[in-house]
Amino acid sequence: MIIHIPVCELEEPFCSQSFLMTRLYNVGIDYADQTVSGSFEEQEKIIYNFKDIGFVHDNRFNNYELSVGMAGLTFTITKTRI
Repeated sequence: MIIHIPVCELEEPFCSQSFLMTRLYNVGIDYADQTVSGSFEEQEKIIYNFKDIGFVHDNRFNNYELSVGMAGLTFTITKTRI
């Protein structure tokens, strides 16, 4: 499954200043909070909140790969259980 979150749906300041996406590192899903967060200017920042759209995701039976860029976030989710 591929999930793409365009930059216009991200939290501020990333929504209005997409070039800031190039400064993010250590981006990943926080399953406890249902958010995507990353390090930005030496601080942990929430980039996207899955609760805003009612999507609950866990990692019991899948893995994900993440791409971060000026177009937004793209997840490729693959199941680990047959």
